[in-house]
Amino acid sequence: MLEKIKLHARPIFFIATIVLTGTLGFGLGRLSRLEEGRESVKIINNNVAVASAPINTVQGSYVASRNGTKYYLLGCAGVQKIKEANKIYFATKEEAEKRGLTPAANCPGL
Repeated sequence: MLEKIKLHARPIFFIATIVLTGTLGFGLGRLSRLEEGRESVKIINNNVAVASAPINTVQGSYVASRNGTKYYLLGCAGVQKIKEANKIYFATKEEAEKRGLTPAANCPGL
């Protein structure tokens, strides 16, 4: 009698294993399909060194070179050509003009 129980238990175990494996595979397939529509994760390295202005300068809206005759808005392309050590900042146009500087011709908005 014990042998009959063992013989009947084996097919039930194998059938249950096959059904569970199929169900698990189907579920994982559905899950992977849902993940396709999501936006992927982007890792951005924020460990970028940023050059700071010298301590004795106060940053304003206008910038000029210590050796130059023109002043620029901070967003103008000419500002990138000025070395950080040579930049001087002004809060207003009037401050820059009192120093004898004139607006840069290639800087729109001045």
